[in-house]
Amino acid sequence: EDYYFDNMYFSKGTPLSVSDLSDSSVSVYPNPVQNTLNVSAATAIDQVSIFDLTGRRVLQATPKAASFSLNVADLNKGMYLVSLKVGDKEMTTKLVK
Repeated sequence: EDYYFDNMYFSKGTPLSVSDLSDSSVSVYPNPVQNTLNVSAATAIDQVSIFDLTGRRVLQATPKAASFSLNVADLNKGMYLVSLKVGDKEMTTKLVK
């Protein structure tokens, strides 16, 4: 018998993903948000980025704190993605304004 494989790719290199932060160790509230977004985590957050749905970064901060607030009053109403990074770990969550 013959076996044929199509669309097989092999590569050697670094993985494209990073390990995830636990959703239970990070709280992003309120959602939906008006003017101030609060973040509370078990460890200090190194970087937070907010992206619109086109992938454009609309806000970035380096709080280096476990609990902090961000002023999001200038953001237009809509859906956003919030990316939180601690070292090589990352978590992304949805945010509605």
